[in-house]
Amino acid sequence: MRCDTEKTVALLDLGLLAGTRVMLGVGLGLLLGRRVPARLRRPVGWALLALGCLSTLPIACRIWRRD
Repeated sequence: MRCDTEKTVALLDLGLLAGTRVMLGVGLGLLLGRRVPARLRRPVGWALLALGCLSTLPIACRIWRRD
């Protein structure tokens, strides 16, 4: 694969990809933060982190495979 290849990304795909990255970042922020009590932030943080990671993969693959 060449590094100078350009891809056209639909606005919807870009929004979905950005949303998954936001979920990942918020989840990580909750896990590393201390402002919210641990009993609340840990389950929500892990759920957002997992959802962000798992949902990024299919969207990224769809963008990558598109011609």
